Amino acid sequence: MKFLDDLSEKLKDNIVRWLILRKKDDQIITINNSLSLRESQIKNKIWYRSQPGEIQEFWSQSSCYPSSFWNKSSEAYDISKYHSSLPNRIVSLLSNIVIGDFEGIDIEDKELQDLWDLIEKDNTIFKNLYNWLTLMLVEGDGAIRIVYNPDYELPLLEYVEGLNVDFTYECGTRLKEIIFKNYYKNDEGNFTLCSIYGRGYINYRLYNSSKVEVPLDMVEETKNLKDVVFYNEKGEINKKIFLAVKCSINDSALFEGRGASVYDGRDAAFDGVDMVLSTLMDSVSLSRLRTYIPSSLLPKDSNGNILKNGKDYVNSYIKLDVGRVSTGEDANKITTVEGQIQVEKYKEAFRIYLSNAIEGLISPATLGIDEGVVTTATEIAEREKVTLFTVNNIQDALRSILEELVYKVLLSYNLIINNKIIEDNFEVNAKFGQYASPSFKETLNTIKTVVPGQCLSWEKIVDEIWGNDMSDEDKALEVERLKEINNMGSLEVNDLFTESVDTEEEPIEEEIIEEEA
Repeated sequence: MKFLDDLSEKLKDNIVRWLILRKKDDQIITINNSLSLRESQIKNKIWYRSQPGEIQEFWSQSSCYPSSFWNKSSEAYDISKYHSSLPNRIVSLLSNIVIGDFEGIDIEDKELQDLWDLIEKDNTIFKNLYNWLTLMLVEGDGAIRIVYNPDYELPLLEYVEGLNVDFTYECGTRLKEIIFKNYYKNDEGNFTLCSIYGRGYINYRLYNSSKVEVPLDMVEETKNLKDVVFYNEKGEINKKIFLAVKCSINDSALFEGRGASVYDGRDAAFDGVDMVLSTLMDSVSLSRLRTYIPSSLLPKDSNGNILKNGKDYVNSYIKLDVGRVSTGEDANKITTVEGQIQVEKYKEAFRIYLSNAIEGLISPATLGIDEGVVTTATEIAEREKVTLFTVNNIQDALRSILEELVYKVLLSYNLIINNKIIEDNFEVNAKFGQYASPSFKETLNTIKTVVPGQCLSWEKIVDEIWGNDMSDEDKALEVERLKEINNMGSLEVNDLFTESVDTEEEPIEEEIIEEEA
């Protein structure tokens, strides 16, 4: 038995030694970004401009995606290159939808509301908002600075695109400063003015082409600039005064602290769409009608010479030598041939690339792309869901930007112009309509299922029905009205609406029902 015990112990010892794992040392892997931040912003702007010549020039000079369609020269492909303008259409449609639903700014304080209305009109906010949002979506971010110029009574709101803006942070993600860049050139060389906007101050720094700081008086336009500090009633720096607003919809996964463009990650798909489109157009060009004419039938003069030069027949009429006609064929026969285009093959390739280009961003129906027969209004709403999610996301971000902008403008205006400090607890509400929102009829049908069992609070029910179309005060009054009716035991679903509701079926659904009947 002792022998067996010793053998067992030896086996256990060997197994333990065999199971010892050695940790592998970490390996250093270096990955270089294919494009810098500025190059990426320029690339996205070129996609939006949708000029084939500019796209070709950019990609042919870039080391990014060397095997892409636009990276190759036209001679290499030997076809004409076409651009779908898909990037431009995506951003233009999203901007139009979002700005089209913008209903304005509401402020509790009437005096502040009147002041903002004047500033809004003076800066043509409604007109400029489309351009601001478009640049945000294309480049990823930007910033608005509030400028007080003695030549103007009201503050100026200037949007600066992401190409000319930098951001600094503290404690990780807390925005510290927004740096606006302006470029100047004179006999001394090239200069960059950095206007540094922080909490309670504005600093100006001038740099030469070697990124060395130089005096402001080296450039005529900057020689009178001086640093500005804002103080509160205690003589301390007023950190509530920040005359700039960062503008972005989503955060970038490529560049920390910067905004994400809607084009990020879609370059290959845009390239593929253009490749399929160009190849299809080339196939159409090569497949046009060709007529083969025997030499004996070509028009000739009295001396037997062909009247037209052979070049006139290229791609339309082709001279056919009688000696090359196959045995059994009519040597004097004129033959017309048309090439075959593999339409389904191109359609499937286009569909795949298009799907990758717009996936999670915008619905094909929004772009006007036919997806088949639509039978009901519900199906229309379903096909717009992706666009709905994107629009809601953009509206939420833009709402925050506008509310912050209005707050900062009114707070700073009263301090700088009126020389008085106002309470900073006033409420600002940027109002947007609801894109592709359900009708009152659909809302009513949904509410019918929750009212009898009181599945939701009255506050939630009223909020779901009216959304931003009713102020908080009116909602509170509506809730009280409904509670009072409910306590009397006579609450009807239609009592949820203080305005008349059209409960007729939607025309598209009525027509379909009649046809089916």
